[in-house]
Amino acid sequence: MIFSDRHGAGERVKAHLDRLGFASRFVGLNEDFDYLKLFEEVQKNAASPINIIHWGSRQESGFYSLLRIAQAISELNLSVPITISIISNGIHEVTGEEHLAPEMATVLGPCGVIPKEFPNIKCFNIDLPDDSLTDDVISRIVSEFPNPTNNNVVAYRGRYRWERDFEPAQLPKAERGRLRAGGVYVITGGTGGIGLSISKFLAQACRPRIVLTKKSAFPNKAQWKQLLTTREASESILRTIRTLLEIEEMGAEIDVEVAEVADRAQMQRVLDDTIQKYGAINGIIHAAGIVRTGLIAAKTKQIAESVLAPKVQSTTILYDLIKDIPLDFVVLFSSMTSIETPYAQFDYSAANAFLDAFTYAANARTKFHTLTINWPGWKEVGLLANLEMPLGMEGWKDDALKKSITSQDGVEAFARALNSDLKHVIVSPEDIHRVVERSRLAVDPAMYMPRAQTAQKVRTTEKGRADGPTNEVETAVAEIWRSVFGLEHIGIHEGFSQLGGHSLLAMQIVAKIRALYEIRFSLREFFDAPTIARMSSFVQARVLADIESLTDDQARQLVTSPAVAV
Repeated sequence: MIFSDRHGAGERVKAHLDRLGFASRFVGLNEDFDYLKLFEEVQKNAASPINIIHWGSRQESGFYSLLRIAQAISELNLSVPITISIISNGIHEVTGEEHLAPEMATVLGPCGVIPKEFPNIKCFNIDLPDDSLTDDVISRIVSEFPNPTNNNVVAYRGRYRWERDFEPAQLPKAERGRLRAGGVYVITGGTGGIGLSISKFLAQACRPRIVLTKKSAFPNKAQWKQLLTTREASESILRTIRTLLEIEEMGAEIDVEVAEVADRAQMQRVLDDTIQKYGAINGIIHAAGIVRTGLIAAKTKQIAESVLAPKVQSTTILYDLIKDIPLDFVVLFSSMTSIETPYAQFDYSAANAFLDAFTYAANARTKFHTLTINWPGWKEVGLLANLEMPLGMEGWKDDALKKSITSQDGVEAFARALNSDLKHVIVSPEDIHRVVERSRLAVDPAMYMPRAQTAQKVRTTEKGRADGPTNEVETAVAEIWRSVFGLEHIGIHEGFSQLGGHSLLAMQIVAKIRALYEIRFSLREFFDAPTIARMSSFVQARVLADIESLTDDQARQLVTSPAVAV
């Protein structure tokens, strides 16, 4: 199949494939396209592998199209081998002559994460210098399908094929580098642990004026010392205030501005107020971000948008606002997730892949220096250290913390990277080529599950016996829930989330129900009926609906089966 939002290009690819003797179908991408209906049709003739050429030039027809494709495959439980070639234009700087389009780089998140959540799918990226398409290029794209490498990133430039690689760099230690004595610096998301660590470094290095942005409400500076005495604020706010005052004692002047980084008017106000108060802005560190771990099958567009906004929309807005400000530098805080593309990090990987590509476009278009740094987790502070994991995902966090760095090492890496002329620096505590190889491997989510079972069995003794099943379907569904949660008793009206459930556990329940009843049952449908009682009613209705399409003999056999008696 060929997915494209460019009608002429899509039809040209189809015509070329037809000439080569391939059976192909062109699908024109738009926001209202029904992916589920398409793959229902494909499923009827899905005995052989499915090859997809996907070419979407906008977020809706790129990143979100891949999300819908994966969700349709999940909902229908398609198990045939599927290979997706994700075509992009100008997201990689290879020759230096490309017209770069970093907004397309979000497709690199799906490219790496989809195969980890769907073992029957392989994905790779091919980047073209522009939207021109010759028969030779189409043939070269087709030639990639027989032996695809998961999460492989390839660029075609002229007659040459390039593969993405990384080189180690030794960066010298810097005393001050690009920093100015008494300089004015804005840090978005600056009241987080990493932002505060960088602020401490700046205070010691150049006694600066620092403006930190924070999304949620924060007390006025005039109240800080009083609040420490009266303690009329949450402990987290008091802890932040103590750190801010400590930074000021080091020689910096600190302001906190409440602003949503993806809100143009609010960020314009922050920049205007800073220039009005201090007369200049010398550098910006864009550290805002949000992580929402979750499986693709349960991901909504709203959740994905909330993860993309602090890095994709906000960066685009920020650069439009600062294009005429004589800055010394802008540093964009990306993440190793754009390289590793971890399981359950579909949107966060995509957001950071955008920053990786954006740095090259920014340096080509602006007079000031832009640097993107891909960070691993920080042990003591930051998103990873403070990330609250749902039951059963603690193992994921523990594994990530083992590959994290100390705050001291993070600050040192920041100082050295800032002093360099590099556009893109990856801070990795382990060999980067090992990280890349690991990003191409399948993932067994069960490795994160054992700790959940122990924690959940403790809850059993505390809650005791609850309302039990009233029919055979409820009995069967309740047994599935108990086996997944590791609980002796679960009431049929207890909510999934109240039990500590999350998408990994939900996926196990969905898979078991699919196998037991041989019905179509999606993760999204699961969350529409998140109790044993409601789920059992749904299963009964789906079984009855399926019976209507069966022959008399098939229906009689199904109804008399003890597992699915209705």
